[in-house]
Amino acid sequence: VPAEGRPRPPRYVFRADYVMAGGQPALNADGHPIPMFVPGTTRLENWLATRNATLDIQTNSFYVHDQWTAGPRWTFDLGARLEVVRSEATGDINSVDTTNIVPRLGASYDITGEGRWIAQATYGHYAGKYSEAQFSSNTDVANPSLVVHQYSGPAGQGYDFAPGFDLNNYTTNIGGSFPTANIFFEDGLESPLTKEFTLALGAPVADPGAVKVSYQWRTMSSFIEDFIDDPSPEGRTTVVRDGVDFGTFDNIEFRNTDDPVRDYQALVFQGDYRLGDRWRADAHWTVQLRNHGNYEGEATNQPGVPSVFGDYPEIISLGRNFPEGRLDDFQRHKVRAWTT
Repeated sequence: VPAEGRPRPPRYVFRADYVMAGGQPALNADGHPIPMFVPGTTRLENWLATRNATLDIQTNSFYVHDQWTAGPRWTFDLGARLEVVRSEATGDINSVDTTNIVPRLGASYDITGEGRWIAQATYGHYAGKYSEAQFSSNTDVANPSLVVHQYSGPAGQGYDFAPGFDLNNYTTNIGGSFPTANIFFEDGLESPLTKEFTLALGAPVADPGAVKVSYQWRTMSSFIEDFIDDPSPEGRTTVVRDGVDFGTFDNIEFRNTDDPVRDYQALVFQGDYRLGDRWRADAHWTVQLRNHGNYEGEATNQPGVPSVFGDYPEIISLGRNFPEGRLDDFQRHKVRAWTT
């Protein structure tokens, strides 16, 4: 650890394959896999972190709601949510500067006028979370700069193979990212938006129970994705830091896009019945009519991580890499029942 007040040295990660023997990794005397240094294949990652970098995302919300009884059978719920989101990060970087209004609308109609058959409809917009994983992408917060070099030789293996650990043998700069240099956010970038519409009809069953059937429709828009799609000279940035020219890198721009698709439709049947003063039974049955799209979105435990959607579209085609069809969580029938 360097003395207080002195900068930390860069962090180097060697990415090398390992020797195989009998279908298993060969181990050295210390029980470690034996690295192989192959020209043109082995990589060196040079990480350049900014210590004590901070990010502050502030969301201020205001919600207004009113219920209006329009006669003996009609009831309306009218609401809206105002969200004002701002952010500030080390280096005077502002990733978020948006103001959104999302509505909530509902209506209920008493068909018989006796409170037995109730028809309902709702429509609402729901703004997603401003995830730090996404909105720190153009900052140094938990997001160090990276330069990737390629090994030029000679070939060899083992921890005692000195040329493999000689930084001078990693001569070719093949990629990297500098969050504050070649990563950009479009103006007005906002969180994804879900639109939902429902229809429902409910009625009591005898005195101690009730049933309800609902239709649900949802669609998503304004996805956040990174785009690497400008082949012109303006689509690249030459990065110079502390007098060192690290090379020229492709620009990465985060934008809202409606090109990805996620659509959902389902019928939900619900029921409850009181079997006695102390015993109640409940159940619901969901029938997915449609859970389709071409965009699975986040991976497990990786919130907000972008995909290759929008990256090098001249190579990565939508039809091949993002075919449209049933999504991963499609399930035609789901039944849940419980008793209390």
